[in-house]
Amino acid sequence: MLLSVCVLTYNRQKFLGQLVESILQSQVLTGTQVELIILNNGSSDGTDEFIKKISNLENIKVFNRDFNLRGSVAYMELFSYAQGEWIISPGDDDVFIGETLTELSTILSKTNDQVSLIPFSALTIDSFGKATPIKFQPTAETNNIKLIANLFLKSLYWFPSTCFRRRILGNVEFPVTTTVFDWWIWIQGALQGEVRPVKKEIIKYRVHDLQDQRTYPEAFWALDHLDVFLRVLESRNFRDWIASLNNQEVQLFLDEIVSRESQLDGVGLNLIWLKLGELLRENNSASVEIVIEFLIRKSIDVRFVTQHFGVDLSVPYLKLALLNMNKDLKWDLQIDDRDGLERELYGQLLSKRNLEISNSMTPAEKKVITFYRKIRYWGLIRWLLGK
Repeated sequence: MLLSVCVLTYNRQKFLGQLVESILQSQVLTGTQVELIILNNGSSDGTDEFIKKISNLENIKVFNRDFNLRGSVAYMELFSYAQGEWIISPGDDDVFIGETLTELSTILSKTNDQVSLIPFSALTIDSFGKATPIKFQPTAETNNIKLIANLFLKSLYWFPSTCFRRRILGNVEFPVTTTVFDWWIWIQGALQGEVRPVKKEIIKYRVHDLQDQRTYPEAFWALDHLDVFLRVLESRNFRDWIASLNNQEVQLFLDEIVSRESQLDGVGLNLIWLKLGELLRENNSASVEIVIEFLIRKSIDVRFVTQHFGVDLSVPYLKLALLNMNKDLKWDLQIDDRDGLERELYGQLLSKRNLEISNSMTPAEKKVITFYRKIRYWGLIRWLLGK
């Protein structure tokens, strides 16, 4: 088998039938090039009866779960049944376009062995199968360093229209995540080989109100996203990859991250930068300086950053931190010794930060803080009198 079409389904019998029909129409299952694998993830809408009827067809394998599993755990079980060299995993509500599966098999059979990920384009349809104006094309970026940097920050592909080699799954520990496991596969695919985007449209992606992503709070997605990327940084594949780069390539990687907007929030992105800095320090990379300066510019505590990376709390770092908070600050401090200047600058930094915090408070919040301080003050006096 060259290609495994892996489908995870849950309570979408109607749409699943349309997906299966689009595969059967191309007649790709009559040869040895494609297999269809369906995992019923605890459906209660008669899906088990439907897949039972098609289970005797050539190159179709069906499996049933008694209860529903979310996210990566379910997908890892699904992918474990695959025998193909390549895997594609459309949604159970998507539809293949015309004879694209036949063409897809041909493309994959001629692909260089170094390629591990092939993202294709996708159209979108609504609940009734009517085309919508939204189309998705994968980014054309093929520079591996820039590509991995961009994958840290945003989605570049559409998972239902992405083919990836099955072998990349055997080289990683899949994260237990509910929502963003597709990012993990994209990054691991890029770390383990080349990415060759193709503009050809192969899938009609269905957009409707019952999609799983509509049921998760935005904060839940952000935490899941952050967890996946921190796990990527801890993975052996990423450590080996970053260690293989020279200083110029590391500089390109970090510059690309700095220059792009991220789908992660500020805290999440800062955690990633801290982890990146640790890895670069392990490799004795001069580029760790970029990480330190970036974190200071992002208003992370300068003393914490320098201590974290085991570097001296130098005057340039303190100046950078203070200038970041006040671009108009003039440097006319009459202090000659380094330690004295550090104390003065750090004191200014803390004072300015406390002032910003105070200015951001509402009058009610300020009253609460003042009342709290009075309680602490009188409590201290009573304690001293008691002595």
